[in-house]
Amino acid sequence: MIEKSFLQYLADLKKFELLSIEQEREFALKARSGDPAAIQALVQGNLRLVVSIAKKFKSSIVPFEDIVQEGNLGLVIAANKYDLSFGIRFASYAYTWIMQYILRYFYSKTSLVRLPVRKTVLFQKIRKACSMYSFLHGKNPSPQELSEFSSFAVDDIRECFDTPLSVCEISEGQVASRSNPEEEAIRLLEKQQAWSLLNILPVKERYIVYHRFNFESDDGVTSLREIGKVLGVSAETVRRLETKALDRMKAFACDLESNTILHTA
Repeated sequence: MIEKSFLQYLADLKKFELLSIEQEREFALKARSGDPAAIQALVQGNLRLVVSIAKKFKSSIVPFEDIVQEGNLGLVIAANKYDLSFGIRFASYAYTWIMQYILRYFYSKTSLVRLPVRKTVLFQKIRKACSMYSFLHGKNPSPQELSEFSSFAVDDIRECFDTPLSVCEISEGQVASRSNPEEEAIRLLEKQQAWSLLNILPVKERYIVYHRFNFESDDGVTSLREIGKVLGVSAETVRRLETKALDRMKAFACDLESNTILHTA
């Protein structure tokens, strides 16, 4: 049960307005010179981001307010380390620090909760199928809808939905591999830029590229055959569509870069 003091904290967050790009730049420059007021401003302007991320880890295992507190620690570190030379918005940079602190804390509290390997693999497949369904239909599926879409048993899907994501997918190795938030932030920006290019593709090509390059996580890719099964086409057709989509994205990116150079010359 969430304590009243924490509920009041969540209510008080509305007092802190989101920072504009100009404000963020001003505070970031001052923060780099050690200005405590500027650091505090960066933190306060992004406290709601921490809550948003923490909600992904809500469970009966770890108190929600503890998760938020750990995320806030990561946010403070980010505010002290952020530099405009990174070339990304503060929120994108802070996201990796917040996630790192929450993941480490959550893992330390749930490390004794272990699922059998077979069930872990099954839940990962179910979550990937759920991602496919959401991307294709624009909504989250019910257990019955996902079962019809993927052939997984409804009971397995319900159990998967009821199991905290971190219990079956966070491992000590995964947490350790995220030890450089600067690199993580740059990688996130690159993924966001690639994501924006997906919007120029027809729906079928967009679906293929999305799952071939696994925008959902960094754990492997979906095979041509798996995608073909969902779309009702052969693996060779998926391969041809993937090549066509990538060529289209490259051409658009080149045109965009050329136009940018012309307008800034």
